[in-house]
Amino acid sequence: MSITDRLVAVRRHFGFSQRAIASAAGVSANTWNGYETKNEPPNSGVLLRLTELGIDAHWLLTGEGAMLRAGDEKPAGGFGELAPLPLEGRRIDEAGFVLVPRYDVKASAGGGTLYEEQNLLGSIAFRREWLHKALHVNPADLLVVEASGDSMPGIADDGALLLLDRSEPAFRGDGAYVFVVDGLLLVKNLRLLLDGSLEVTSTDEHQSTRDVIARKDLDKVRIIGRVIWRAGRA
Repeated sequence: MSITDRLVAVRRHFGFSQRAIASAAGVSANTWNGYETKNEPPNSGVLLRLTELGIDAHWLLTGEGAMLRAGDEKPAGGFGELAPLPLEGRRIDEAGFVLVPRYDVKASAGGGTLYEEQNLLGSIAFRREWLHKALHVNPADLLVVEASGDSMPGIADDGALLLLDRSEPAFRGDGAYVFVVDGLLLVKNLRLLLDGSLEVTSTDEHQSTRDVIARKDLDKVRIIGRVIWRAGRA
């Protein structure tokens, strides 16, 4: 296995797109693409970032040993997908991780998908310290859903996993939210207008949409959570 293969394996381990892993490593997406296509070793700064995420630098450079450092069975800054509660809570807590539930629903960034309550699909292990220091959130207020559609590129690309903050108040200023309206589970940008109505927009400049939900109809909108982090697919 070449260093290119190992870097691809690292990215897939985290479930990241090239853009997402490049951001985590502190380089541009083009630079990371070069690592994967030109068999070039990353610089010392990138190595440091990856080791902070739990990757073993010796394995990355030589292929010897295991991908993850001893005691780092899950990524430090990103996440690792688990089957429903496969590890004892004590073990997760001792490693500094918390389990965030992932539900079997897809929030549409396109035309909308009928929303139905679903059972727990699994859990995502996040580093507790990262949630507190980087996102400033309470792990108990979080859940993960999958995005579907193509009208919210860069925020909710098709297949991206979305980390949602469900803390109160449900609407906390302009931003991307997952919400239910007329039986549809959507992910869109929400903005409160001066007259008390709610503006709903997408981010795709080629098929951008704008709708306004009147103040008298806001009781028909149920906000699931604000999008605070995403992880895309390659």
